Amino acid sequence: MKNIQLLPICLVLLTTLACKNSPSTSQTVSVKTASWHNWVGGVPGVGGTNYVIQLAIDQQEKWTITKLIIDEKEVPFSTDLENGDLVVRGSENGNNLDETIPPNRRRPLLRESNPQSAVLTLESDEKTIQLSIDHFQQTETVSYP
Repeated sequence: MKNIQLLPICLVLLTTLACKNSPSTSQTVSVKTASWHNWVGGVPGVGGTNYVIQLAIDQQEKWTITKLIIDEKEVPFSTDLENGDLVVRGSENGNNLDETIPPNRRRPLLRESNPQSAVLTLESDEKTIQLSIDHFQQTETVSYP
C-alpha cells in the first residue's frame, strides 16, 4: 500500500526536476526591441517600410530565422549578429511607379500605423518555434536624396 502512495509523489518529483533542467523557449529567445520606420527615396513614388527586431538569444544554440510575417504578409528579411544579439531586418517595398500618374504626383505606399501582428519563425537543430511580437515602436521616417 505504501508503494502505491509513493508512486504519485515520485512521478511529481521527477517531473518537477526534469522541468527545471530544460530551459524554456522564453529563456533561450526573447524580443529586446522591435521598431519600424518608413523611408522615401529621391525618386518620386519610391519608398517603403523597414522593420528592425532585436532578439536576445542563448549563444549555445544556433538559431535560424526562416520566416517573418507582419500583418499576415510574409516580409523579406536579413539577419545579423550584433553584440551577441540576433538582429532581424525586414523591408516592405512601397514603390508606386504607376506610369498613369505623372511622376511629380507619385507617392509611395507607406505604413501609417503600428503593425497589428508579427510572427517570427525560428529553427534550431532541435526545435522550431514561432515568436509573437506584440509591440513595435515607430521611429523617424528616413529620406534618401
